[in-house]
Amino acid sequence: MPIAAKATKQSPNAFILFTLDERPKIKAVHPGIRFTELCTKLGENWRKLSIKKKNEYTRKAATEKSRAASKLDALVAAAEGVEGRVEEEEESEEEEEEKEEEKEGDEGK
Repeated sequence: MPIAAKATKQSPNAFILFTLDERPKIKAVHPGIRFTELCTKLGENWRKLSIKKKNEYTRKAATEKSRAASKLDALVAAAEGVEGRVEEEEESEEEEEEKEEEKEGDEGK
């Protein structure tokens, strides 16, 4: 599972989704804005945002979280399937080696 867990990013929360929408707008109005000032404006705009708009971003975040969870489940299942096939191959190789050793032992008698 560690490989699959590293393969996906954490899903964005409502505020992050808001900043992804809002950041280009702020930079268009204030082209030379410093990062710290940009973050301050994003926070101010988030606090001023209506509950209705915040709920929209919260719903989007929940959808993203659900999508990320199903993607992770698929990756884990695929990783487990690969691990299972590798174990099966190793077992079948060991069985073949044992059969060969038995044949060699029978031929020597």
